[in-house]
Amino acid sequence: WDSAQIPEQSVIDQLRSVHDQHPHQRPQLSYTVGDFVTTYSSPSKHGQYGSLVSVFFIDTATNIFEYVWTIRNSLRHEGVWINFGPVQWHRNAQLHPTTNELRDIIEAVGFEVKYWEVSEKLVAYRHPDDLDSTHSRERGSRSTRSEAYRPLKFIAILKSGDSFMDGQDECLLSAIQKVRLSTGRRSLINHVHGDFFGEPDE
Repeated sequence: WDSAQIPEQSVIDQLRSVHDQHPHQRPQLSYTVGDFVTTYSSPSKHGQYGSLVSVFFIDTATNIFEYVWTIRNSLRHEGVWINFGPVQWHRNAQLHPTTNELRDIIEAVGFEVKYWEVSEKLVAYRHPDDLDSTHSRERGSRSTRSEAYRPLKFIAILKSGDSFMDGQDECLLSAIQKVRLSTGRRSLINHVHGDFFGEPDE
């Protein structure tokens, strides 16, 4: 955790060892191609997972509330949310909360934050040498532009007994619907139910 960098060599080695196992010994893995909110905010995903790890992910949100609500919807009580990655909101993001504001949002929907840290150490996006001034002077830098981030690391537990959206599968969809319509974006409610949904009415 303290020295985590992507890609992590130990993870690569572990994946290779898994590949070398007999097929019946390998863990069952699957992936889903599609929009995260559309897929995992559906009633069928409610409380389906005991843990969720978001890596280089949360700052890709157009509206961070949608991501937090969707993660809340997907986890069971006492479910664990682990995050690692930058908080550098992309150009299409409608909200740009600070890390403190992000923590407030996460706690407001029923999570208890067990660990929260914004690393003081800069991590290069492309190559560690990009941050090495000595290397840059002696060999010439890869670029005159340096891109780096300070990872946000946190562990949050979904509190047991919290009533936020429990038993109200449509509540999450309605909340996201209101957010999307208020900002002029395409709704997802009918899409989730398998119906055609056009652009919101003017």
